[in-house]
Amino acid sequence: MYAGSIVVGAGCATTHYPINEPLAKPSTQAYALADADNTDSLFIQLSFSGGGTRAAALAYGVLAELRAQSIYWDRRQRRLLDEIDLITATSGGSILAAYYALYGEKTFTTFEKEFLFANLQDELTNRILFSPINWLRLTSPRFGRSDIFAELLDERLFKEATFGFWSTQRRPRVLIAASNISTGERFEFTPVNFKTLCSDISTFPIARAVAASSALPVVLSPITVFDYRDACPISLSTAAPTGGERSILPSPAIKSDPAAIRYIHLLDGGLADNLGARGTPDFVERTGGIIETTRRSGYRGVRKAVFIMVNAETSSQPVQDRSADVPGIFRAVTALVDIPINHYSSETLSRIRSTVGAWEKEVKSATAAQRADIFVPDAKFYLIEISLAGAPDPNDRKHFMNVPTTLKLDFDDVQKLIDYGKKALRESPEFTILMQDISGEGGR
Repeated sequence: MYAGSIVVGAGCATTHYPINEPLAKPSTQAYALADADNTDSLFIQLSFSGGGTRAAALAYGVLAELRAQSIYWDRRQRRLLDEIDLITATSGGSILAAYYALYGEKTFTTFEKEFLFANLQDELTNRILFSPINWLRLTSPRFGRSDIFAELLDERLFKEATFGFWSTQRRPRVLIAASNISTGERFEFTPVNFKTLCSDISTFPIARAVAASSALPVVLSPITVFDYRDACPISLSTAAPTGGERSILPSPAIKSDPAAIRYIHLLDGGLADNLGARGTPDFVERTGGIIETTRRSGYRGVRKAVFIMVNAETSSQPVQDRSADVPGIFRAVTALVDIPINHYSSETLSRIRSTVGAWEKEVKSATAAQRADIFVPDAKFYLIEISLAGAPDPNDRKHFMNVPTTLKLDFDDVQKLIDYGKKALRESPEFTILMQDISGEGGR
């Protein structure tokens, strides 16, 4: 899949990154929803932030704690983990989200060894800086450092899996986001988005989506996606039937024109949304409210809607900030990325906090006819925030704030992050209220 061709001649090399395929026929692909082990009445969404291995370790701790929490719900014993409906993720958080979507329960026996305690940072560096073959490949204008990163992710973690797997999987659904470098907008790897591009997401490698979501500017290159909409051999209808999917109808009169193909260049999802949490409120706003969004998504009888935000952002003060010396180029480039990300994340947090409350008010104030069978009249919404900045122990907080954003961390740092993720969820006041409420009505 990633072999690529290398043609040597006249002192240059030509290598091309894998190209996403155009739609050749009408597509009805969408994420599967039905799952006997996951009830509609308890909806759980997780959001995993960026932050390299640091973010993946913190999110893994939260995921492990959800696995450990047993509940009695809808007259059945189950785990909170089994009730997760959606995971939205960006950058480092997308690595765990994609891995869990592929491997499920196996994640808890393999992810630590294959990623958290592994050293992908040095392996990636070696492939980019010390491989003569890759030096040659990187001279091509159609191949970049992130393409090498995608190959590494594919070999070590994703084993050539494509989004075709997700079209048939049961819940949870996973949404990986990158950033469009031309518009600054979030780009989500979903069937709907790819249909809009007249492209087939079922053949697109998951590793390339994760590489795009994790492509830190300057350090890594953009990942490019072909946009075939102006050369599409079929008609892309704007109709939105039940389920929120755009229908695609045949239109033989439209001819493919290669000159009409456009290109979308993607970088780290953190540039648009480092918390990986803006997608849901944006979609709800576009759709016309939480009741209509939930109806289109296929849910019925929702009693509890839980949103867990796992935020691995740091705000350490670099050693340069304690010196009168002029900061170097690395510090300046880092600031260009970190300053807007941190500012935007603060805005996102404020928005999420107010939005979840507004959703609950919408449901409670709706008439029986408006709610139909989507939400019960007394449905409750919960927002649970897990963040490194919220560590109660000042020494822990100071330590976490200085854990770097890399793909390699010390064993002790990884273990501390995992343990903190578990403890932070377990001791969260909002989580305690949720568990008490579930216990109080689990037999309904």
